[in-house]
Amino acid sequence: PRLIPEEAQIITAYLMTLGEKEEESGIEDQLRDKGLIEQGKKLVIDYGCYGCHDIKGMEKQPKFGTELTTFGEKKATELEFGYVTDIGLTWSDWVTTKLKEPRKFATERIKLKMPKYQLTDKRYWL
Repeated sequence: PRLIPEEAQIITAYLMTLGEKEEESGIEDQLRDKGLIEQGKKLVIDYGCYGCHDIKGMEKQPKFGTELTTFGEKKATELEFGYVTDIGLTWSDWVTTKLKEPRKFATERIKLKMPKYQLTDKRYWL
């Protein structure tokens, strides 16, 4: 089952206590900036974030992404590797590659929209 909002807030609060803190000045002002809010909404729509994530106000948008609640239970044989041959055919290799290079598994038939997050190896847990 999906997390209720209170559970998600508790988990987020916990995760925010882990690792090194990165201070960013002026973040509160940015969170209230109407122009940035509109840019963010456009990015969410362009990248189809609502396809994998429940986002308030976008409940009626079509769901095209993988339902994530049971994703961790998938077998590697259930994952679409496309034409990729330079990684192992394991669940862990697929997830790590998907996070680092989200569109690597695209083919003529499979169009991928997930954004590239600029994550460093330090932030991976797989």
